[in-house]
Amino acid sequence: MNEFTKTIVEWYEENKRELPWRESADPYLIWISEIILQQTRVAQGMIIFFALSSVFPMYRLWLLRMRTR
Repeated sequence: MNEFTKTIVEWYEENKRELPWRESADPYLIWISEIILQQTRVAQGMIIFFALSSVFPMYRLWLLRMRTR
């Protein structure tokens, strides 16, 4: 890793925001956050993210049902 890259990574580690989708390995939640953040400020996006993830928590069951039809 070159010096510039090390500097950027160190800065990020010290200054990154704690965001719920960074804590998740769930592709659905990460995808939702990517869509929301394309057109929305992070503060507003977090509200939408929590709303969507609570309204549609069972998307996997829905997908499984769709696959078995």
